[in-house]
Amino acid sequence: MATSILLGISIAAFIIIKLQRKPSKALQLNFLYFIALFGICASIGWIDGKFAQPKEINTAQLKGTILAAKINRIQDKDFSMAIDVTIIKSIGKDCKTEDIKGVKARLNIDESDYSLKEGDMMTWKADLKRISNMNNPESFDYATYMSHKGILYTQQVDRDKYVIIGHHDDLLTWAKGLQRSLIRKVLNSDINVESQKFLITILIGDATFIDKDTRTEFSQAGIAHVLALSGLHIGIIAMVIYWLLFPLDRLMLRKLRYIIALILVAGFDIITGLSFSIIRASIMMAFTAIAVIFFRRGSGINALMGSALFILIFQPAAIFDVGFQLSFASVLSILLISNKVNPVSPRRKWLYYVASLLTVSLAATIGTAAITACYFHTISVFSFITNIIIVPILPVILTAGIIFLAMLCMGIQFPIIAKIVDFLFSILDKTASMMAAMPTSHIDNVYVTPTECGIYAVIIATLVMWIYRNKASYLLIAIGELLILCIVSFAYRVSLPEKGMVIFNDYSSTPILYFEKGTGYLWNADDSINVSDFKQYNDQFMAKYGIDQIRTITNDFGISNCDIKPPFACIMGKKMAIISKSDWKHISAKNKINVDYLIVTKKYYGTVSQLMNTFKPKITLLSGDIFSERLNALEKECRDSSYNYRNLSTEGGIMLK
Repeated sequence: MATSILLGISIAAFIIIKLQRKPSKALQLNFLYFIALFGICASIGWIDGKFAQPKEINTAQLKGTILAAKINRIQDKDFSMAIDVTIIKSIGKDCKTEDIKGVKARLNIDESDYSLKEGDMMTWKADLKRISNMNNPESFDYATYMSHKGILYTQQVDRDKYVIIGHHDDLLTWAKGLQRSLIRKVLNSDINVESQKFLITILIGDATFIDKDTRTEFSQAGIAHVLALSGLHIGIIAMVIYWLLFPLDRLMLRKLRYIIALILVAGFDIITGLSFSIIRASIMMAFTAIAVIFFRRGSGINALMGSALFILIFQPAAIFDVGFQLSFASVLSILLISNKVNPVSPRRKWLYYVASLLTVSLAATIGTAAITACYFHTISVFSFITNIIIVPILPVILTAGIIFLAMLCMGIQFPIIAKIVDFLFSILDKTASMMAAMPTSHIDNVYVTPTECGIYAVIIATLVMWIYRNKASYLLIAIGELLILCIVSFAYRVSLPEKGMVIFNDYSSTPILYFEKGTGYLWNADDSINVSDFKQYNDQFMAKYGIDQIRTITNDFGISNCDIKPPFACIMGKKMAIISKSDWKHISAKNKINVDYLIVTKKYYGTVSQLMNTFKPKITLLSGDIFSERLNALEKECRDSSYNYRNLSTEGGIMLK
């Protein structure tokens, strides 16, 4: 109802504004247009999102049946595979067949099977589970992320428990298959391993090969966009192709030059697996080229909006993709800001080009700063400087990479080309390392809420209006909006506690974190834990509560509000015992130990009732690291015995403030 009202008000406002304007000013930018158009687009997007929800099924009824599905995407991992499939039908025990349309699932194979390819038809015995989250404070919403991809269900399938029954290709599966074939050619080539991963990322479009350290360095240096295929890469490749086709101009075939360039760029799109950012950039380029072919005046803004609309019509969930958001925001800010703030006249070509490197980089940084901070919790201070160094090198390495890839497809390897690719990547890598290592190059642990991100976007839009209209009123409005942003940010951060405790849900351990004044104290009694992995998985939590460092606790430890003597602890007035040995099932006590939390981990193999001979807990916590069959048995025992309990794997972690 509220969405319908917003849509009606926005359309009415847009019509009223349009009718009140003079024809001579119809094409001028107006701040009120932005508000009305945003309301219309947001309403339509919300309604479209509601109708575009993935189809749900009854997994309990399907359990034990044979499912037939088509493989859409295969992702190779270390000694395992993740396979996205579209289920076509189920076959019951009575051989009754039932069609299932529009249901997607992710299958996890515990071994690599290189005989599989996109488009294969496979069958397996159904035991689908609904994709769930860890449900820790500020944890990544994996279930929603997968639902935006149309995937609601997952299943672990053993290597010998599925059968390939046929093959059926469409454009997408054929493109994915071609992409994986090219990846394997690069992995078998003579260039260095790191260069292979980089080439696969920037030319073939699979960023899963880039290791965490390289990704972190590029992000801190402010050039993470180099690792994500986007309009920058398409623009460079299109320019190289257009330049190579210059003889067609001499033959008075300029339009043919554009047409061939479009066809070759479309071929590159297929090689990269038809990702959102690449399609957006290609459609935008196509709109501009078509305008030239038909003697029309091209508009970058119209081309950008048209490409975004085209993608969202066919894939509404793309609006939630961080790559789509960053790509759209950066290109829009470049189109609106870069030329307006360039102090050099276009008539001074070389000086104007050098200045453009700075203004384009600066505009892209301004446009994406809030989104980057919101998703990745880091702000690169010198990103516009790093981009000035990197952007001129990128066309060279892309050209060399294309030549190298083309030769691989022909079964040819030239050592000279391989050395050039290795050398150029080393320059990029060393530049990123050097810039990331500078003391003030980046600000980490930044937390930006979606509300703050939205206000920031409004401020930028208002400043753009001030640049174009040159009216002091827009500047005053922007200052007022900035003041609102400061008040909202201050109020939000004041409301956050300076100290607290979290018992995390984790698949492999039971971490307990106490934090105070920017320092976190991590206790994990049942298993070892990798601190860097813990930080990575909980980076949003760390940023929100301003936790700059983590200290692990293994022995007796005590500070204000936190006293730990394994296996007991008293944190923020809460007494707890963590059961990580089976010896406890043989112990009983006349005077039972009162605890607030009794935490049962994977290393305890007794029953909950045996623990009740020693402890008197207010609540028993079943750790998320307990194996599923045993966890189900313990949960059933707690229900049958009316124990007050919480299953961390289904209900998530607990936070005390």
